[in-house]
Amino acid sequence: MPVEKHRKMPKIGLMSDLNPSSEGRTVRATLKIDELGRRGEGIANGPGGLVFVPLALPGECIEADLNGDRGVLIGLQQASPHRSNPPCPYFGDCGGCSLQHLDSSFYSQWKRSLIVSLLTEQGLAPLVHPLREVQDSGRRRVVLHVRRSSTGSALIGFMAANTHRLVSIDRCLVLVT
Repeated sequence: MPVEKHRKMPKIGLMSDLNPSSEGRTVRATLKIDELGRRGEGIANGPGGLVFVPLALPGECIEADLNGDRGVLIGLQQASPHRSNPPCPYFGDCGGCSLQHLDSSFYSQWKRSLIVSLLTEQGLAPLVHPLREVQDSGRRRVVLHVRRSSTGSALIGFMAANTHRLVSIDRCLVLVT
């Protein structure tokens, strides 16, 4: 199934942006995403070991261009049942939100499991309640970038994921004013 059927496929940047120390050789591979990493990237067993693929979700069968342990999602052969349409028109391009395409129930379970895992690694075992959804709230702090356009007007936005490219935005759905 082409990725475009879910929504226009966000650009993640160049392979060299994802792994600056790489030699630039890419390999196309079909991967089964097993889990979400701590940064929200899909993790799969690739030809050379673990591979981290932004925008890929657990349970998905994907096609990706691999460069070392990093991958760029090229297409979905089987989408996760937890994949949803992100509400933000800038999702995947601006680099600000990495999991808007994950349904809220699975997101809450994943986020709680991160907290439990980190506390367990420190030898702690406190009771961690399920996340509580707070509607109409979001980020209170962001880092906005400003550049002057060729016409002299100011462009305000976020940097595209793993690049220095400014994505000009007119609003942010998760920013609390």
